[in-house]
Amino acid sequence: MLSIVAFMAISFAHAQQIALSWSAEYSVNAASHSLVCGSNRQILKLSLIPEFGKEAWSKPIITGYDQQLKEASRELMQPPASGFKPGELLNMKGNLYFFTSSYEKNSKSTTFYCQPLDILSLKHKGNNISLTTLIADKESEKPSLKQILSDDSTKVLFTDSRSQNKSGMENCYLGVYNEKMEKLWSKTIDMQGKNKVVLLDQKVTNDGKVFLLIKHFEDGTDKEQTTKNGKKVPAYVIKLLLYDKDGAVPKEFVLNTGDEFIHSLAFAKQHNNELTLFGLQQQKTEGNISGYFIVQINTSNSKSTITRGGFSDHLLGQLEKDEQGNDGKKGGGLARYFKFVKMETRGNGDRDFLLEFTLNTIGANGFSMGNSASARTITTYTDIYHGNIIDIQIKADGTSFITRIPKLQNVADLAHVSSFKTLVYQDKLLVFYNDNEDNLKQDIGNKPKKTGLGIAGRKLLGAVDASLVMAVIDAQGNLSRKVIIDKKQSKFVSAVNSSLKLDGDKIAFYAFNGRREMMGLLEVK
Repeated sequence: MLSIVAFMAISFAHAQQIALSWSAEYSVNAASHSLVCGSNRQILKLSLIPEFGKEAWSKPIITGYDQQLKEASRELMQPPASGFKPGELLNMKGNLYFFTSSYEKNSKSTTFYCQPLDILSLKHKGNNISLTTLIADKESEKPSLKQILSDDSTKVLFTDSRSQNKSGMENCYLGVYNEKMEKLWSKTIDMQGKNKVVLLDQKVTNDGKVFLLIKHFEDGTDKEQTTKNGKKVPAYVIKLLLYDKDGAVPKEFVLNTGDEFIHSLAFAKQHNNELTLFGLQQQKTEGNISGYFIVQINTSNSKSTITRGGFSDHLLGQLEKDEQGNDGKKGGGLARYFKFVKMETRGNGDRDFLLEFTLNTIGANGFSMGNSASARTITTYTDIYHGNIIDIQIKADGTSFITRIPKLQNVADLAHVSSFKTLVYQDKLLVFYNDNEDNLKQDIGNKPKKTGLGIAGRKLLGAVDASLVMAVIDAQGNLSRKVIIDKKQSKFVSAVNSSLKLDGDKIAFYAFNGRREMMGLLEVK
């Protein structure tokens, strides 16, 4: 067990030194946490504490920690009125906001609110701001409001989470606000034409414009493919739509993505008028992922270039052993559950495009209080699998390395201990994740053993069997791995997926064992 306040320095050949510091242990029974930056380099943690017997309100508490991980401030957020649900915490250029929502049965509407907070005292600062109201026919289908920040954090886009739907868009709400939470513009875009539209991704620019990346289908079809000259080809085109405050009609860019079927396409980076998009492609509409492509588009002159790449037989052979892909000559590729997560840029200019195997399934639990069928209660839960990480490293001269980090994490309900977090250290990429220590002892080409992370990182009996691992990918694509928090040292599990990247080479995170928690700070030196 780590001491109440512990510090560890761990040396590596590739990354010099990792320093870990910890707060005092404390007791909490939160359903979930999130972290944001505060003022004076503070770390703010929003904890949602379940309140049984109450209408809908989980008790939200915001706690501020200084750089020594000592508690500096704490504030309980009170609901504005009965029936409100707590949301997220957001810091925009030193302006702190707490979000809530309220559902009204008679009008079948959900209204979303934003409460400004004093970033030092964490107390309410000014009036609660009504952002927008969205309609749902059923309470079970009520929307959530998705937040997308601009690259410089001076603008935020609010959009209906239901817009991103593979069955096709109907209406799309766009609301753009500045860092003072002043509305710059909002629109509800009607997508219910004769042509089906599927939203792929959204982005708000530093000057408050909004890009929508869509699949636009041919007249009268909702099928992914059509036949032309005896060949099966996509029944859609990929379009980039640019909306602003004044234009009634968006500026439209048509991307020539060829005859490959588009598995996914997302915004990776924006620099001035240059957009970088990263996509995955398939040879069949429901097939494996056969390759990737990178689109560079200049939104001023509409010029674009597409660079394509594939996966080696060696990689696909490893993924087949992992049951996360197929090496067959027909239909071989990454499993279709791989998703693009993020892009990183190294100190030497190398770009890393990171993919992760992600599969969510719905399970059912049941328990009885008596012998009758009516006494049996059925609840559902989300079973989450985060598998291998695939890093596609593109060097300045166009050459590439593709590196597989083998893992198979399994967690129920909440994924804050699953997935991974990255840091760039000079010309290297550092990847942090929880893993079964046995996976580091076996040959890297072997199928990874499952790392069971319990129910949101907790188990009813005993502790979760996982260690915090750092993987290092160097400038030539070589991979090394090392345990940095051993389960034998500490039974605390790190919430990697909810960690917060700070200035410099630091990551703040929280870790827990049952109802005991600690705040942690990881620094690469």
